[in-house]
Amino acid sequence: MKIKYRQPQGRSHSLHRQLWELPWGLLCLVCFLGFWPELLKAEEPLRWKFETGQKYRVEMAQNTSTLTEYETKSSNLASETRLELAWEVVAVENGVATVSQRLDRLVLQLDLPTKDGAGKVLFDSADPSLSLNLKPEMQARLQALAGTRFQVKIRDNGQVEGVEADSASLTAWQAASGSDAVRSQLSPEGLAKLFSESSLPLPLDEAAAKDGWAVAGKLSGPWGELNSETKYRLAGEQTFDERPALMVVMERNVKPGTESAQPAANAGVAESSRLRQHEAQGEWFFDPAAGQLLGGKVVQRIEAERVYREETMKTVYRSTTSLRTQRLN
Repeated sequence: MKIKYRQPQGRSHSLHRQLWELPWGLLCLVCFLGFWPELLKAEEPLRWKFETGQKYRVEMAQNTSTLTEYETKSSNLASETRLELAWEVVAVENGVATVSQRLDRLVLQLDLPTKDGAGKVLFDSADPSLSLNLKPEMQARLQALAGTRFQVKIRDNGQVEGVEADSASLTAWQAASGSDAVRSQLSPEGLAKLFSESSLPLPLDEAAAKDGWAVAGKLSGPWGELNSETKYRLAGEQTFDERPALMVVMERNVKPGTESAQPAANAGVAESSRLRQHEAQGEWFFDPAAGQLLGGKVVQRIEAERVYREETMKTVYRSTTSLRTQRLN
C-alpha cells in the first residue's frame, strides 16, 4: 500500500531525541540537494532536466556540535552522521519527474558529555555488531531506516507536486521519531510540506540567474513557522575533485518570529524558548557539460535560548554538511 499526498496549488536533550534529529535533519537536506537544478549555459534558462532511468550514488556527511550553557555550567554534544543514498528518476511525464530516493546506509556517532567517558554512541546499519551504548530497541528502529524509500514529484521549475512513501518506510521513520510533533511531520501532508520547504524555486529569467535571485519562504521547527530568505548567485568556474565545474553560492537567513509566531509549547520545547539566530552559507559545484551535481558544502549556525526552572539556557548549534555524487549510468 502507498500513502500519498498532493501538495495543493497556490527539536528535549534526551539521547532518543538526539538520535532522531540527526537522520531527520539530514533527510531534510537530502530532500533539498536531491532536486538541485543543472546549471546551463548563460543563454539557456535554468531548468531541471530529468531523464527516465538516471541513477546516482550519493554520499553525505554531517558534523555537528551543540553547546548548551546555563549559569556557570556548560555541556557539548558532538556528532557525525554519514548517509549513502541511491537516486533514480523513475518517470517523467508532462514536465513532472518522479524521483526515487533510497537510504542504503546510515552511520551515526555521538560523543555525549559524561563524567565516566561512556558517552560515545555508535551505529552502522551495514554492520550492526559495531553498535556501542545503544539500546536494542533503538538499534532496531535505526536499522529499519536502511532501505526506506521516498518518491517526490517535481516540476522542471522546482515546484514540488507531492510526495509518496510506502507504508513500511513511513512507519519506520515514525517509529524512530522522538516526539509527537516530529511524528506529525512524517505524515504524507507533513512530508509534502517539508519537501516543498526544502526544494529550490528557479529564477524566472536569464537576468535573475545572472544577477542572483532570492527565495522567500517559511520554515517549520520547534519555534513555529519562521520567515526565511535564501539568496543564490553564480560564482564562476571552479574545479571539484579535479573536474571542471560551475559554482553556486547560497546564503540563508531566518528571522525570529514574533512571540505569537513562536508558540509556547511545540515539540517539547520549554514555554519561553526563542530562536535568536539562524543562518547558513553554502557552495555547490556542477559539471555543466554532464549536467551533474558534483558536490558541495553547507555551514549552518543556530542560536536559541529558553528559561528552564528559572534558569536561562543558551544553545548554539553548528553543523557542516558535505555532499558528493557519482553518476552510475
